[in-house]
Amino acid sequence: MSTFWGWAAIVVACAPAPADDAFQKRLEKECATEEACRAFTNEAENRARRCRSEEECQQAQRDAAAANAQLSERIAERERAQAQAQSDRTERAKQDRETQDREVAEYATKRQEQRQERERTKQEASAREAAHRRFLGPEGRKKELVACYDSRPPIDCADTVAKLLAAASDDRERKALIALNEKTLQRLFDKPHEPFAGQLLCCDGAVSETCACGGKLKNCCAKRGGVCGCAVPPAPGDQAANR
Repeated sequence: MSTFWGWAAIVVACAPAPADDAFQKRLEKECATEEACRAFTNEAENRARRCRSEEECQQAQRDAAAANAQLSERIAERERAQAQAQSDRTERAKQDRETQDREVAEYATKRQEQRQERERTKQEASAREAAHRRFLGPEGRKKELVACYDSRPPIDCADTVAKLLAAASDDRERKALIALNEKTLQRLFDKPHEPFAGQLLCCDGAVSETCACGGKLKNCCAKRGGVCGCAVPPAPGDQAANR
């Protein structure tokens, strides 16, 4: 009897170890993340280091290989996801730059169109104003010149005088307007007044070097077409630049 049980023990000991189906099932079910797969790999590798039979070692090695394969797949999935995310970020950044460039270009175009529209409006207004002054006739232009000085300081009438001179029908009227302008200015300057701002402007566009706005006008701008009014004095920086 004892001999029988001895042989039975020997047969059981020599039988091949069954496959670790439980590990494979857990691996298939739970190895969904890189961290979980790494835990299965460590588990199988630890079994391989502690195995005592060849069959047990082979099974542990097979389990470790399967776990490593799953781990490699999870790592590949992560790397693909990271690469896709980087590609998406690059594409979004490109689209953002293109959108920004387009908006900047559209804004610049809009500003240019607005400037052009303002310039057209200004030119149209100037054309209407010039037509109106031509329509006034010589007497109407004289009245507008005098009316400007009656309602505004001399420094604000230089532009009006220049436009009236441009609307003059001939050189004779132009000289008459300049004479009237000098007479009107002198009449203002001769009255008691606060000092007038600005410099004396000759009708050729130059500023008088010898006469001042508010003083005597006799012989002022005699060689420069006569006196057209008072001009805003240049800023210190402009004076330095013109020297």
